[in-house]
Amino acid sequence: MGAFGSTIGGIMALGSLGVSSLVVWELTDNMFIMYLFFLFGVLGGMALGALNGRKAKAQQKYKNEYTSYAGMSFTAIIVLGAYYAFFAIDNIEKSVSTGNDYDANTILFLAILSGILAFLGFGLVIANSISDERY
Repeated sequence: MGAFGSTIGGIMALGSLGVSSLVVWELTDNMFIMYLFFLFGVLGGMALGALNGRKAKAQQKYKNEYTSYAGMSFTAIIVLGAYYAFFAIDNIEKSVSTGNDYDANTILFLAILSGILAFLGFGLVIANSISDERY
């Protein structure tokens, strides 16, 4: 994909940082735990991008390792979102900023979306930056 993939991935990664910052600073009263979605997305994106490296292509054990890291990070985003959706939605409702029109479910959806965008964006950037093919 080359430079186009890196550009799209960079836009996705920076956009996800913007969305997670919007959730923490504007939509909630500094609920920093929402940055965990972004953090898991970054870690998973790094592992996802590393699958395109020489080590992962040459040796099966590295490919399995990076795949499991990426899968665990993606699962962490989904499980954390499910935990907040089913068990701790009242914590988000208590933390919603005054004068905010969004409900707790929308805020949670935006936080999960920022994690998934970071996952895919960092994966694209790293995969295109360490690939063997040069254009």
